[in-house]
Amino acid sequence: MEQMIRRIGGAAVVLVMLLSCFGFGAGDVNASVVKKIERSYDIAVVFDNSGSMYKSDAWCKAKYAMEIFAAMMPYGKNDSLRIYPMWEVTTGEGGEGSYEPIEISSSADIDKIHNMYTVTNGQTPFAPVREALEDLEGSTADEKWLIVLTDGEFNMDGRKGKTKDGIVDVQKELSDIADKGISVQYLAMGEDASALQASENKGLFAVKATNASLSQDLIVICNRIFQRALLPADAYSDNGKINLDLSMNNLIVFVQGKNAKVEGLEGSKGEVKLKDRRQCQYSDVSTGGKYANVAQVDPTLYGEVDTFGACKKGIYKLSAQNVDKKNLQIFYEPDVNIKVVLKDPNKNDDPGTELTNADGFKTGDYTIDYALIDNQTGKDVSTSNLLGKVTYDGELRYSNGETKRLDPGDPFTLKPDGEAFVYVKATYLEDYQISTDYMKDDYTIKVDKAAAKKLGVKLDVKQSGSWYNTRKHDEWKPIRAHLQYNGKDLTDEQLDNVKMKCSFEDGTMDYALKPVHGESAIDIYPGQKQDGTYAEPEKGKYKMTADASYTAQYSKASKASDHTKFHVAGYSKLLWWLMRIIPLLALLLLLLWWNLHKTFPRKVYFNDKMGASRIKIKNKGINLSSNTYPGEITCDADKVTNHMARKKKSAKFVIKNIKPDPSVQSFSIGLGKEFVKDGSGNFVDTFGKPLNSKTKITISNGTEIVWRKPGKRRRGVISINSKK
Repeated sequence: MEQMIRRIGGAAVVLVMLLSCFGFGAGDVNASVVKKIERSYDIAVVFDNSGSMYKSDAWCKAKYAMEIFAAMMPYGKNDSLRIYPMWEVTTGEGGEGSYEPIEISSSADIDKIHNMYTVTNGQTPFAPVREALEDLEGSTADEKWLIVLTDGEFNMDGRKGKTKDGIVDVQKELSDIADKGISVQYLAMGEDASALQASENKGLFAVKATNASLSQDLIVICNRIFQRALLPADAYSDNGKINLDLSMNNLIVFVQGKNAKVEGLEGSKGEVKLKDRRQCQYSDVSTGGKYANVAQVDPTLYGEVDTFGACKKGIYKLSAQNVDKKNLQIFYEPDVNIKVVLKDPNKNDDPGTELTNADGFKTGDYTIDYALIDNQTGKDVSTSNLLGKVTYDGELRYSNGETKRLDPGDPFTLKPDGEAFVYVKATYLEDYQISTDYMKDDYTIKVDKAAAKKLGVKLDVKQSGSWYNTRKHDEWKPIRAHLQYNGKDLTDEQLDNVKMKCSFEDGTMDYALKPVHGESAIDIYPGQKQDGTYAEPEKGKYKMTADASYTAQYSKASKASDHTKFHVAGYSKLLWWLMRIIPLLALLLLLLWWNLHKTFPRKVYFNDKMGASRIKIKNKGINLSSNTYPGEITCDADKVTNHMARKKKSAKFVIKNIKPDPSVQSFSIGLGKEFVKDGSGNFVDTFGKPLNSKTKITISNGTEIVWRKPGKRRRGVISINSKK
């Protein structure tokens, strides 16, 4: 979205932002009561991408305009925007060109317009207008618009054939379309473009945009189709002074022009917070063919949109560079609410009771008064020019189903043992409504004293791991107490009337309480005095109980409590865990090493005809031929078996540096390990490879050892951890 908005110039950016800003308001109260009356839109844009458009920068301005129209769309479920090119285009996704309409179904699709590339082009056919008309005639949208962007006359009826005289009567054709209930906007692009005669009373609008007028023309068209609240020109002056007779949720400042920039907005109490800044510029993706190197761009199409936060009624100073008043637009969102007051008709001097929590009214006769008020000052603003014409609809709805229309000053009666909902709806700026329907609890009058409602409290320790390190007390986060009254969040006014007290098991601690408006919560700061200074608590484990009470008007007190646990220490929780984990890990590693380190089998036996004899295993000097034939076959040994497997028959060891007695003529150890003394007195294997100190042989259970001496043959079998 941000990538798209950086490209978009003109009022469209403002209007896109207004769709979200004006949807349901932004104030603490209005967030739930302001509602925008939505219209569905079906917009068909015919884009003249004929060759003449690319002889200048007319194509660039046309694409810029289409991005504006696309950006302003609300994109509801019944909204549609389609672009009908006169000649084949691609949308930056590769592939061949197409005459098919380009569907823009969300703000993300604006890239299709920005990257739209005309593959080839010719003269100016009227066929795309007829295609767009046919689709619009089948639409059920509330608002149906045909927008034609062109630089000249339509000299072809279809894409392949001309009319008899070569010219289409565009004035008559578009006028006939407007007669069918479809609004038409004709926008001629470029200095040589053909203009039309507008007929605004029947829905035909026509303008010829010049280089100087394009940005202003687009703003007029945008506001014509998507009517938005634009601050009147007399509300701000050339020196940047803005006079607001009504508080605002948001002010959106839009400037155009090369190097235009808004520096800030300042009121009597300092700078107003800048919530969002977005920059806009032109596209340079043009066409192929013979106009590829001719097409020009307009680098002056640049804009900046700045959204400022809440502004209380008063005078403000807007600081900007390279901006004149004609290229400055300010859009606004009023911060308003409904005020309803009940009065006793027998007490002329009684100012009445404001209806914001309607529990406990007595039976009898009353009169009602209501109006739109400034949500920040509380003043009646029904006559403010910034609200347009304000209309009201009031009604009293009794719990038994009866209703009574109520205009300001009308009398009504509260009946015993019942309820009456005061419904008031205000409509302003034509499309915006605010009503008590969204706050029924506050505007339902309860007759007689109501029973106490249920108060709920739930504690949530925001500090990570519920661990408070005194060395980093400036990073401590609170314990949040979420509250509900009768299953619903408290209003800010109700929250301010909640009383809370905290107690600690087996100890005491300083703590501070701070209500969190808009969240129906109270933050509890352990180790902090109410003035915000730090008061270090004793270290240790804490169990805290929070007790809350709330008394509604004309109701009994409601109480609730919850408890939680946390730890206060002079070190981090990570260190606490490390002090416990590291010794355990060391022990585990030691055990792992002990079980996995290499060792010899526990017992090794040499079995021959004389029986089994034990071979003592060590690194050097093993008598492999056993005590039966001492010294006839000796060697060194290496460990290869894990310690945990040393008692198993599968245990092994490796011998090396084998030294047969000089009287030995040949020997074999296991399968394929046979050595014979050669003529030089050295032992070689069956392949002639000499036996040396590095020759290694693995000895396992069942390894057979055979050697020969003059007139003698010795034989034995190795047994691991068993005599057999």
